[in-house]
Amino acid sequence: MDSFALSSTMQSATPVIDSKPRRPKRERSNDPILISSRSQSPTPRSTKESRDRVFTALEHGDPFFRPPRAITSADCLDEIELKRCFEILHACAIATDPTATLTSTRETMERFLDAVFKGWPDDTPEELPKPAMDFVLREYIRAGNICKQPNSHSGAKACADALSCKVDVYVIATYRSKPANLEIGFCLNEPSSDGCEFFCPMERDDVRWDGVDWLALLKDEIKRACVAKIHKYNKHMAVWHARKLVQGWANGSIDMGEDKAVLVFVNREAVDATFAALSNGGT
Repeated sequence: MDSFALSSTMQSATPVIDSKPRRPKRERSNDPILISSRSQSPTPRSTKESRDRVFTALEHGDPFFRPPRAITSADCLDEIELKRCFEILHACAIATDPTATLTSTRETMERFLDAVFKGWPDDTPEELPKPAMDFVLREYIRAGNICKQPNSHSGAKACADALSCKVDVYVIATYRSKPANLEIGFCLNEPSSDGCEFFCPMERDDVRWDGVDWLALLKDEIKRACVAKIHKYNKHMAVWHARKLVQGWANGSIDMGEDKAVLVFVNREAVDATFAALSNGGT
Protein backbone atom coordinates (compact mmCIF):
# COMPACT_ATOMS: atom_id res chain seq x y z
CA MET A 1 0.00 0.00 0.00
CA ASP A 2 2.72 2.45 0.99
CA SER A 3 4.72 1.75 -2.12
CA PHE A 4 1.63 2.07 -4.32
CA ALA A 5 0.65 5.35 -2.73
CA LEU A 6 4.16 6.70 -3.19
CA SER A 7 4.20 5.60 -6.77
CA SER A 8 0.85 7.28 -7.42
CA THR A 9 2.04 10.46 -5.77
CA MET A 10 5.15 10.54 -7.91
CA GLN A 11 3.17 9.88 -11.07
CA SER A 12 0.74 12.65 -10.35
CA ALA A 13 3.61 15.07 -9.73
CA THR A 14 5.13 14.42 -13.18
CA PRO A 15 4.68 17.65 -15.32
CA VAL A 16 2.58 17.45 -18.49
CA ILE A 17 4.51 18.64 -21.60
CA ASP A 18 2.39 20.72 -24.06
CA SER A 19 3.04 19.59 -27.67
CA LYS A 20 1.99 23.00 -29.15
CA PRO A 21 4.83 25.53 -29.52
CA ARG A 22 4.32 28.71 -27.63
CA ARG A 23 4.77 32.11 -29.21
CA PRO A 24 7.48 34.20 -27.63
CA LYS A 25 6.15 37.18 -25.73
CA ARG A 26 7.07 40.59 -27.03
CA GLU A 27 7.90 43.41 -24.76
CA ARG A 28 5.56 46.29 -25.20
CA SER A 29 7.10 49.67 -25.70
CA ASN A 30 5.80 52.51 -23.65
CA ASP A 31 6.76 55.05 -26.34
CA PRO A 32 3.69 56.59 -27.95
CA ILE A 33 3.16 56.24 -31.75
CA LEU A 34 2.81 59.68 -33.30
CA ILE A 35 0.73 60.08 -36.49
CA SER A 36 0.89 63.45 -38.20
CA SER A 37 -2.43 64.81 -39.34
CA ARG A 38 -0.76 67.21 -41.78
CA SER A 39 0.88 66.02 -45.02
CA GLN A 40 3.39 68.07 -46.94
CA SER A 41 1.58 70.64 -49.10
CA PRO A 42 2.35 70.71 -52.84
CA THR A 43 3.90 73.77 -54.35
CA PRO A 44 1.05 76.24 -54.96
CA ARG A 45 0.33 76.97 -58.62
CA SER A 46 -1.62 80.15 -57.95
CA THR A 47 -2.12 82.79 -55.31
CA LYS A 48 -5.06 85.00 -54.41
CA GLU A 49 -3.38 87.82 -56.29
CA SER A 50 -2.73 85.78 -59.42
CA ARG A 51 -6.27 84.39 -59.41
CA ASP A 52 -7.71 87.89 -59.11
CA ARG A 53 -5.66 88.92 -62.13
CA VAL A 54 -6.92 85.93 -64.14
CA PHE A 55 -10.57 86.39 -63.22
CA THR A 56 -10.45 90.12 -63.91
CA ALA A 57 -8.99 89.46 -67.35
CA LEU A 58 -11.68 86.88 -68.09
CA GLU A 59 -14.34 89.27 -66.85
CA HIS A 60 -13.26 91.78 -69.48
CA GLY A 61 -12.81 89.18 -72.23
CA ASP A 62 -9.04 89.64 -72.26
CA PRO A 63 -7.05 86.40 -72.71
CA PHE A 64 -3.67 88.16 -72.31
CA PHE A 65 -2.82 87.66 -68.66
CA ARG A 66 0.42 85.69 -68.80
CA PRO A 67 3.80 87.35 -69.08
CA PRO A 68 4.98 87.53 -72.71
CA ARG A 69 7.60 84.98 -73.62
CA ALA A 70 9.84 84.25 -76.56
CA ILE A 71 8.57 81.46 -78.83
CA THR A 72 11.04 80.67 -81.57
CA SER A 73 10.31 77.01 -82.32
CA ALA A 74 8.12 74.06 -81.38
CA ASP A 75 10.52 73.42 -78.48
CA CYS A 76 9.01 76.47 -76.74
CA LEU A 77 5.44 75.10 -76.66
CA ASP A 78 4.00 73.37 -73.61
CA GLU A 79 1.82 70.25 -73.57
CA ILE A 80 -1.49 72.11 -73.78
CA GLU A 81 -0.31 74.19 -76.71
CA LEU A 82 1.05 71.13 -78.54
CA LYS A 83 -2.27 69.37 -77.95
CA ARG A 84 -4.10 72.22 -79.66
CA CYS A 85 -1.76 72.07 -82.65
CA PHE A 86 -2.43 68.32 -82.87
CA GLU A 87 -6.19 68.90 -82.82
CA ILE A 88 -5.94 71.47 -85.60
CA LEU A 89 -3.92 69.17 -87.85
CA HIS A 90 -6.21 66.19 -87.21
CA ALA A 91 -9.34 68.22 -88.00
CA CYS A 92 -7.65 69.34 -91.23
CA ALA A 93 -6.81 65.76 -92.20
CA ILE A 94 -10.23 64.18 -91.62
CA ALA A 95 -11.98 66.94 -93.59
CA THR A 96 -10.79 65.55 -96.93
CA ASP A 97 -9.20 62.19 -96.10
CA PRO A 98 -11.67 59.55 -94.81
CA THR A 99 -8.77 57.24 -93.93
CA ALA A 100 -7.08 59.74 -91.57
CA THR A 101 -6.48 58.49 -88.04
CA LEU A 102 -4.86 59.78 -84.88
CA THR A 103 -1.85 57.66 -85.78
CA SER A 104 -1.48 59.21 -89.24
CA THR A 105 -1.81 62.66 -87.65
CA ARG A 106 0.89 61.76 -85.14
CA GLU A 107 3.20 60.74 -87.97
CA THR A 108 2.91 64.14 -89.66
CA MET A 109 3.01 66.40 -86.59
CA GLU A 110 6.69 67.29 -86.80
CA ARG A 111 6.34 68.30 -90.46
CA PHE A 112 3.32 70.39 -89.55
CA LEU A 113 5.22 72.16 -86.77
CA ASP A 114 8.12 72.76 -89.15
CA ALA A 115 5.67 74.49 -91.51
CA VAL A 116 4.21 76.55 -88.66
CA PHE A 117 7.63 77.81 -87.57
CA LYS A 118 9.17 78.15 -91.03
CA GLY A 119 10.81 81.58 -91.07
CA TRP A 120 9.42 82.30 -87.61
CA PRO A 121 9.54 84.97 -86.32
CA ASP A 122 11.91 86.89 -88.64
CA ASP A 123 9.55 87.26 -91.60
CA THR A 124 6.26 86.94 -89.72
CA PRO A 125 4.12 90.09 -90.01
CA GLU A 126 2.08 91.36 -87.07
CA GLU A 127 -1.13 90.70 -89.01
CA LEU A 128 -0.92 87.28 -90.64
CA PRO A 129 -2.61 87.25 -94.09
CA LYS A 130 -5.36 84.65 -94.27
CA PRO A 131 -5.03 82.11 -97.11
CA ALA A 132 -7.53 82.57 -99.94
CA MET A 133 -9.37 79.73 -101.63
CA ASP A 134 -8.91 80.98 -105.16
CA PHE A 135 -8.04 78.49 -107.89
CA VAL A 136 -8.89 77.33 -111.40
CA LEU A 137 -9.03 73.68 -112.43
CA ARG A 138 -9.27 72.12 -115.87
CA GLU A 139 -9.81 68.47 -116.71
CA TYR A 140 -10.68 66.85 -120.04
CA ILE A 141 -11.62 63.47 -121.44
CA ARG A 142 -12.06 61.99 -124.91
CA ALA A 143 -15.74 61.91 -125.81
CA GLY A 144 -15.80 60.83 -129.47
CA ASN A 145 -14.44 61.66 -132.90
CA ILE A 146 -15.17 63.48 -136.13
CA CYS A 147 -16.48 61.18 -138.81
CA LYS A 148 -15.19 61.75 -142.33
CA GLN A 149 -17.74 59.34 -143.82
CA PRO A 150 -21.00 60.37 -142.10
CA ASN A 151 -23.15 58.78 -144.77
CA SER A 152 -21.72 55.29 -144.18
CA HIS A 153 -20.71 55.45 -140.50
CA SER A 154 -23.58 55.33 -138.06
CA GLY A 155 -21.52 55.52 -134.86
CA ALA A 156 -18.10 55.72 -133.22
CA LYS A 157 -17.54 51.97 -133.60
CA ALA A 158 -17.81 52.25 -137.36
CA CYS A 159 -15.10 54.93 -137.33
CA ALA A 160 -12.69 52.89 -135.22
CA ASP A 161 -11.00 51.20 -138.16
CA ALA A 162 -11.25 54.09 -140.59
CA LEU A 163 -7.99 56.00 -141.01
CA SER A 164 -9.83 59.14 -142.03
CA CYS A 165 -11.85 59.30 -138.77
CA LYS A 166 -8.99 59.91 -136.38
CA VAL A 167 -9.78 63.46 -135.30
CA ASP A 168 -10.73 63.12 -131.66
CA VAL A 169 -13.36 65.15 -129.84
CA TYR A 170 -12.58 66.15 -126.26
CA VAL A 171 -14.86 67.59 -123.65
CA ILE A 172 -13.22 70.03 -121.19
CA ALA A 173 -14.46 70.98 -117.73
CA THR A 174 -13.15 74.18 -116.16
CA TYR A 175 -13.95 75.05 -112.54
CA ARG A 176 -13.28 78.43 -110.95
CA SER A 177 -13.64 78.81 -107.19
CA LYS A 178 -14.25 82.60 -107.21
CA PRO A 179 -16.88 83.08 -108.29
CA ALA A 180 -17.94 79.44 -108.26
CA ASN A 181 -18.37 78.51 -111.90
CA LEU A 182 -18.28 75.28 -113.88
CA GLU A 183 -17.85 75.47 -117.65
CA ILE A 184 -18.06 72.69 -120.20
CA GLY A 185 -16.45 73.05 -123.62
CA PHE A 186 -15.64 70.91 -126.66
CA CYS A 187 -12.56 70.88 -128.83
CA LEU A 188 -10.94 68.97 -131.63
CA ASN A 189 -7.65 67.23 -130.85
CA GLU A 190 -6.14 66.99 -127.39
CA PRO A 191 -6.47 70.24 -125.39
CA SER A 192 -2.79 70.21 -124.44
CA SER A 193 -1.70 70.18 -128.09
CA ASP A 194 -1.16 73.15 -130.40
CA GLY A 195 -3.85 71.86 -132.75
CA CYS A 196 -6.66 72.23 -130.21
CA GLU A 197 -9.72 73.86 -131.82
CA PHE A 198 -12.86 74.72 -129.86
CA PHE A 199 -16.23 74.20 -131.51
CA CYS A 200 -19.94 73.83 -130.82
CA PRO A 201 -21.26 70.28 -131.38
CA MET A 202 -24.66 71.64 -132.39
CA GLU A 203 -23.11 73.12 -135.52
CA ARG A 204 -21.84 69.79 -136.81
CA ASP A 205 -23.50 66.56 -137.83
CA ASP A 206 -20.31 64.55 -138.13
CA VAL A 207 -19.61 64.09 -134.39
CA ARG A 208 -19.73 60.49 -133.26
CA TRP A 209 -19.92 60.14 -129.48
CA ASP A 210 -18.33 57.28 -127.57
CA GLY A 211 -20.76 54.87 -126.01
CA VAL A 212 -19.79 55.71 -122.41
CA ASP A 213 -21.04 58.23 -119.87
CA TRP A 214 -18.09 60.54 -120.45
CA LEU A 215 -19.81 63.44 -118.69
CA ALA A 216 -20.05 61.46 -115.44
CA LEU A 217 -16.41 60.39 -115.80
CA LEU A 218 -15.38 64.00 -116.38
CA LYS A 219 -17.29 65.19 -113.31
CA ASP A 220 -15.55 62.57 -111.19
CA GLU A 221 -12.16 63.75 -112.46
CA ILE A 222 -12.85 67.42 -111.81
CA LYS A 223 -14.20 66.65 -108.33
CA ARG A 224 -11.11 64.58 -107.54
CA ALA A 225 -8.89 67.46 -108.61
CA CYS A 226 -11.02 69.88 -106.61
CA VAL A 227 -10.71 67.78 -103.44
CA ALA A 228 -6.93 67.79 -103.88
CA LYS A 229 -6.99 71.60 -104.15
CA ILE A 230 -9.24 71.86 -101.09
CA HIS A 231 -6.91 69.63 -99.11
CA LYS A 232 -3.98 71.87 -99.98
CA TYR A 233 -5.99 74.95 -99.01
CA ASN A 234 -6.97 73.32 -95.70
CA LYS A 235 -3.32 72.67 -94.88
CA HIS A 236 -2.53 76.35 -95.45
CA MET A 237 -5.44 77.24 -93.18
CA ALA A 238 -4.21 74.84 -90.47
CA VAL A 239 -0.79 76.49 -90.51
CA TRP A 240 -2.44 79.91 -90.40
CA HIS A 241 -4.62 78.97 -87.40
CA ALA A 242 -1.62 77.56 -85.52
CA ARG A 243 0.51 80.63 -86.28
CA LYS A 244 -2.23 82.96 -85.05
CA LEU A 245 -2.41 81.04 -81.78
CA VAL A 246 1.38 80.90 -81.35
CA GLN A 247 1.55 84.63 -81.96
CA GLY A 248 -0.97 85.16 -79.16
CA TRP A 249 0.75 82.73 -76.79
CA ALA A 250 4.02 84.62 -77.24
CA ASN A 251 2.22 87.81 -76.21
CA GLY A 252 0.83 86.22 -73.03
CA SER A 253 -2.49 84.87 -74.28
CA ILE A 254 -3.91 81.53 -73.16
CA ASP A 255 -6.55 81.57 -75.90
CA MET A 256 -6.82 78.22 -77.69
CA GLY A 257 -9.29 79.43 -80.30
CA GLU A 258 -12.92 78.38 -80.56
CA ASP A 259 -13.50 74.93 -82.03
CA LYS A 260 -15.89 76.31 -84.65
CA ALA A 261 -13.13 78.61 -85.83
CA VAL A 262 -9.90 76.59 -85.70
CA LEU A 263 -11.21 73.04 -86.10
CA VAL A 264 -13.57 73.54 -89.06
CA PHE A 265 -12.26 72.99 -92.59
CA VAL A 266 -13.75 72.56 -96.07
CA ASN A 267 -14.75 68.90 -96.42
CA ARG A 268 -15.43 66.48 -99.26
CA GLU A 269 -19.19 66.75 -98.75
CA ALA A 270 -19.03 70.46 -99.52
CA VAL A 271 -17.33 69.69 -102.83
CA ASP A 272 -20.01 67.13 -103.74
CA ALA A 273 -22.80 69.55 -102.81
CA THR A 274 -21.27 72.36 -104.86
CA PHE A 275 -20.96 70.26 -107.99
CA ALA A 276 -24.47 68.91 -107.52
CA ALA A 277 -25.79 72.47 -107.31
CA LEU A 278 -23.80 73.59 -110.37
CA SER A 279 -24.91 70.56 -112.38
CA ASN A 280 -28.58 70.46 -111.35
CA GLY A 281 -29.29 74.07 -110.56
CA GLY A 282 -29.58 73.27 -106.82
CA THR A 283 -32.36 70.72 -107.33
